[in-house]
Amino acid sequence: MLYVQVSGIAVLAVGVWVKVDKNVVNMQHLVEIDSTDNALTTASTVLIIFGVGVLLIAAFGFFAACLPEKCKMGQRFFSGIVSKISRSVFRTV
Repeated sequence: MLYVQVSGIAVLAVGVWVKVDKNVVNMQHLVEIDSTDNALTTASTVLIIFGVGVLLIAAFGFFAACLPEKCKMGQRFFSGIVSKISRSVFRTV
């Protein structure tokens, strides 16, 4: 479980590093990318979102493992998601 959290933190850190330091790719001398290019910003945003998602899933897994009734957290979480989706999809106007 710890390796999932560490990988999430690593992906998040790389995303933030690329977002903050625009010349990180040019320092490697592998490719030449303009610092105002949208591809670098998009890639860093995707890395940040993915890292946060992995950390959230790892946190839910950690908290679910700590609960005495293991099935209750997943049941509450997924029933909440299903109820939100069903209310938004089947809303009567």
